[in-house]
Amino acid sequence: MKKITSLLVLCSTVLCLTWPVAAIEPSNLSENIPLPQDARVFARFDDNLPAVVNYFTRESEQAIVSLYQQHYGEPSSRERKRGRLTMVFSHESAELRLVISEQDKQRQVDILKMK
Repeated sequence: MKKITSLLVLCSTVLCLTWPVAAIEPSNLSENIPLPQDARVFARFDDNLPAVVNYFTRESEQAIVSLYQQHYGEPSSRERKRGRLTMVFSHESAELRLVISEQDKQRQVDILKMK
């Protein structure tokens, strides 16, 4: 009986100590940033805003643009400079800056999500 009581006290203590920490951990923002299925992420800093995600994909530029338009609507700005397409989306009080550039027969996509 003493072992069961000790085990219950131990489990209760562990639960009480870990529950508040889990409740205040920041959510993973990358879940809110869609990625193509073949995305090879090489940098991800998305624990809080501003969030940064960088990846390579073999998807076409138009397919990438379509993916983000489906989730964020029409871009508020669109500019092409030195072969790079930069688009800014405003959606639900968040701003998403998307840069697509050609890299060895694939695309590099750089995303900055701000408040």
